[in-house]
Amino acid sequence: MTTKIKRARQGGNPNLALTNPSNMTRNKEAFYMLANNSNLSKLARHQRSNQKSSSPWITHQAGSIFGYELSIAKDQSVHDYWKPDPFFSWIHANNAEDILFRALIKLAPLHPVVSYQGDTSIWVSPPPSGSGNTVGIIIGKDKLGGIRLIGSNLISTPDNSRGLPDENIFDSFALKEYWRDKNNFIQEQIGLRMTSDEARISIVVEKEAQKYRTMAIYILAITDSGNYFAIDTAVVDGNYPSDMSNEFVGEIL
Repeated sequence: MTTKIKRARQGGNPNLALTNPSNMTRNKEAFYMLANNSNLSKLARHQRSNQKSSSPWITHQAGSIFGYELSIAKDQSVHDYWKPDPFFSWIHANNAEDILFRALIKLAPLHPVVSYQGDTSIWVSPPPSGSGNTVGIIIGKDKLGGIRLIGSNLISTPDNSRGLPDENIFDSFALKEYWRDKNNFIQEQIGLRMTSDEARISIVVEKEAQKYRTMAIYILAITDSGNYFAIDTAVVDGNYPSDMSNEFVGEIL
């Protein structure tokens, strides 16, 4: 399904929530946290730059719903019949594009579906555990006004839980000692901020992630104006390879 069709189906809102087919218990002692770090070595910066520039999240950025929506927020004149989504407007206004896409590269590594002429039709991000992985990303500003981002690709599908969300989310996350506590914290905080509308949408699009064996991505931006979500499958459109020698019409005997 193309990003334009998705946006039309959503009525101009990319906040599709996806449910994962399995809530299996993870036994991997891993979690991921990305944040601005001014003390990165030159080697680390070089490696990060190479990784970023070669990922389809970057080279085919407009092929994902996240990149496509961001392009609208960047230049509305190119898409003058669509209003930018608040989530992507916030990302653009706060220069958070770089860290967001570094998070996507880290948490949702893409693999090509190769078709005719050895060309790539689409990229997907299969669950590292085989099934049951969902990507959760929380981005916002800390007390000093710096952009911070935490994430995991080990969470289960969040739901709109009842309770009060943590008001000092980055400080609280830093106090968590074990990977499982960090992972559960990310999942819980996303769920506490979801609305019933997002929960209903998640049921509708659950089959999409299941069908293509790719991960669902929940991105939550915590802002002064409220909570913004961007939720979709880890899918990036590729090229349009063809081999017309495979076209056929007739009876199969």
